[in-house]
Order: sequence, then structure tokens, then C-alpha cells
Amino acid sequence: MWCRARYSDRPSSAITPTFSCRPARGPASSPGRKSTMPIKTYAGARPRAFDDDESAFKAGMFFRAAMHKGDEVARAWCAKNGVILQKAQGETSGIAGGFLVPIEVEAGIIKIRALTGTFRRNAAVKRMGADSRSFPRLDTGLIAAFVGENAQIAEQDRTWSSVNLNAKKAAALSRMSSELGEDETIDVGQDFAEDAAYALAALEDSCGWNGDGTSSYGGITGVNVKLIDGTHDAGKIVAATNNDTFDEITAADLGALIAACPEYALPSAKWYASSYAIGRCFARLGATAAGMTMTATGARPAMQYLSWPIEPVPSLPGAGDQSAKVMIAFGDLSLAATLGDRRGVTVQTTANRYLEYDQIGCRATERFDINVHDLGSNTVAGPIVGLIGN
Repeated sequence: MWCRARYSDRPSSAITPTFSCRPARGPASSPGRKSTMPIKTYAGARPRAFDDDESAFKAGMFFRAAMHKGDEVARAWCAKNGVILQKAQGETSGIAGGFLVPIEVEAGIIKIRALTGTFRRNAAVKRMGADSRSFPRLDTGLIAAFVGENAQIAEQDRTWSSVNLNAKKAAALSRMSSELGEDETIDVGQDFAEDAAYALAALEDSCGWNGDGTSSYGGITGVNVKLIDGTHDAGKIVAATNNDTFDEITAADLGALIAACPEYALPSAKWYASSYAIGRCFARLGATAAGMTMTATGARPAMQYLSWPIEPVPSLPGAGDQSAKVMIAFGDLSLAATLGDRRGVTVQTTANRYLEYDQIGCRATERFDINVHDLGSNTVAGPIVGLIGN
């Protein structure tokens, strides 16, 4: 099977190419049949969730087939082009139930989720083959020492502990116009991929940074809560007196944060701060001392302060009094926390819930867990340290 998109030469803000599909060359019992369907997109509008229009088109055709029971054109196209409408486990009805997202759609969701989710992008990510997984963590390693000739080498025992991950189910519900699902194939795939990715990434970030162990956060306790729980005081760096807003934080406060971070975490360390903190603190200090720079990294430059990258985190504090709170985090998150990925994204659609609005409901689910396992102790700082408002 091969496909060709033919674009009209008419100057217009909307481009309507013709998408043609024919069987691959080879023996056939009947002549090849050509089918066409319109693809509506806009000039210069590259789908952000997908690398090319073809992947976005596949995603859109999947949603058309999944959401519209009578859309035989979309179902036939999916069948011919290897886009499998696979029912989610435990579902009894395809249209009213759920479908596993095909690779093309999940790739778009993963791409946007990686761009927007700071925790998934920076923590250690491990695949989970079962609902629960444990992996060893080295607590105490070997210490080398000089020995004399013919002297006995002292034996040492390495101490290990376990990091446990237990998958939790997270879901996001959205809705879209039924007309959008029927007419704008690329747009419907892009719309849902972005919506689901942003929702799932926001939940992961919220749990990883601010989780308090309650059911609202899936039982996950985040970095900010653990740093101030009284058992990780070495990684809790208190700002100078009366420095409890980002307008008051000084370069000395940030320097103290760097000084507290262990050397082994510095090569891959980053600053983690809200956009408000970046503007009111890093930009202010960088403008006066040339400490903040922009490094070209492809499509857009990356922000840095004192040579370490700055990662914008919406879940971290913004305006107002931040006394006794983690204002800015610094270090290597991949050494401090692990995100367990149990299952890819599953989408479920319904045309009944929003019937009066002529809209279609879409629900995306995933299963994951986050374990913040290394923040040090009251005497030794871990790979992530936090600046506390004072």
C-alpha cells in the first residue's frame, strides 16, 4: 500500500490536498482501486504533536474510526494502512468502550508530554512489566584505602535497599465537536494528542513536586514536601533573613544552594523554578551580573544561570510570601526520583455523554508511579536541594 498527497495550486489560507491510496504493485485478483478523501489543514501550520502530516493524518483517521460508528471510510482506511482498532482489555464494546491508542497517536502524546512534563523529562524513567516493581538501590558503597605489603585488606559490606513502584491509574476527560471529528482529520488527532498530553504531564508534575501522599496525588509524596519534612534538613537551604519573595532572593542565596549540592550531582544539575521565579529572580540577577545566559539549542535557546540550565516548572511557587516553602530546587533529579511507566495511553470515546452539545467525549488514561527516594538526610544532602523562603 502506498499513499500520495496532492496539493492544489490555488493560493489560499486553507490547503485541501487529495489523499490517494492504492495497493502496492504485484499480482492481484482485481484491478487496483483508488480512493480519495480530503485532508484539511492550514498553510504553515505544522502539527506540534507529530513529526509530519502523515503521522497526524493517521492519528486523525484513528479517532474518526473510533468515534464515528458509521464512518466506514475511516475504518476501511485504518484496516488498509495498518492502524489497528484494538479494544482495551476488559471492554465489551468497541465504540462505547475503549481502544488502545496506536503507535502513531501515542508517539504524538509522548512527544508533547516530554516537552511539557518537567518531571518525566528529568527523572529516571523505568518501564514496569507488572503493577508493582522493585529495584535495588546502593546505600553504602566501597571505600578504597592504602594497604601495606603483605597486609590484609579490610573487607567491606555494601548496603542495599529497595525502591518500590506501584502503578496508579490516571485519567483525563475531554470533549470535541462532532463536526471537527468528521471534517478536520489532522486537526482532531492533533487536538486530542495535545489535550491529553498536557493533562497527564501536569498531573505527573504536580505529584512529583507537590504530592503530599494523599489520594489526591495517588499516594505520591513529592520533592517539595519531602525536603521540609524534618528528615532531609541537609538539603534544605534557608535563604537570608527576610528573603521570602523572589524579588528579595540574592545571588548569595543561590550560591549557597549550589554549595549544598553534592559534587556527583553537579554535572547534570539544573535549576527548577516557576516562570515567575525565572523572571523576578534569575532574570533580575542575571541582568545585573551577567549570570543568566541563553544557549542556542535547536528550535529555541535554553536559559542558563551560572552555566546550569533553568527548567521552568509550573508546579513550583510563584508570587507572594514563600516562607518555609521550597522556592527553587537545584540538582540532578534523575538521581533523586524515579518515574515508573506501567502502561501506555489508552483512549475511550463516547457519543452519549455530551449528546445535547453535539460533542464527543474522549478519555485518556495511563498508569504510572513516582518515588522520590534520594534526598539525603539531616546530615548529608542528596542530589536535589531546595532554597527555603525565610
